[in-house]
Amino acid sequence: MKFKELFDREMLVEQYVRKQLKIIYEIDLDLIKANEKEPVQQNQEMPQQPIQEPMQQVAQEPIQPQPVQNSSNIPPEPIQQATTPSPQELGIASVVTEEEETINKKITGEISLSNEEKDNIQSFEDIINVMSKKKINGNQIFDDFSAEMITLCCNQNFQQLQNDLDKKSKIFVEIYYGYNKDDSVGIRFSKRSNSETLTSSMLIDNEIIMTKFSIDKVNQRVAEFRNYEAKRNS
Repeated sequence: MKFKELFDREMLVEQYVRKQLKIIYEIDLDLIKANEKEPVQQNQEMPQQPIQEPMQQVAQEPIQPQPVQNSSNIPPEPIQQATTPSPQELGIASVVTEEEETINKKITGEISLSNEEKDNIQSFEDIINVMSKKKINGNQIFDDFSAEMITLCCNQNFQQLQNDLDKKSKIFVEIYYGYNKDDSVGIRFSKRSNSETLTSSMLIDNEIIMTKFSIDKVNQRVAEFRNYEAKRNS
């Protein structure tokens, strides 16, 4: 056998030999936490009835003028008219504002896994958990809030995402789990700023699967990688 044929054959085998199980990721996040309080509109008409604070009723009794006997030549003091308290005096701000809390991340990379991590990863939620414990330049890949939002994406919990995130938030997350992109299972989530649409995709061997997103199907493939590794190392 000629050297070139031997070399080509070795390269062909090398190309398809499964080596190191890993996580490959691309993350671009601008997460803006939703304000918990709705702003009170300025110039809003104040109600004429007594105002009630939450869990506390405030009632104001009208001031009744008391009869004054004018037994001398000294004129009676004028009775002060009751004034309507301003919103500020009642503890109600005209406009409630709150600084936006923003989390920005833009990173790409790979994570090699220990034997223990390979054995413990049985779902995509486990992958997110592993990534949360890894640091790049001293910073976590996923902080707690980011991990929670990506988990909501995995579970397709759109209502909770809308509650937790401002509409201006941007999401792009692509995560593969396998030996390389061409031998992996992956997810891709994409949401543009000022859009209410989240695009969710499943990827098998770096190809988008044209079917409805199902985290159960993704988890099934993740478990297959785990079982393969367990048998190979036994």
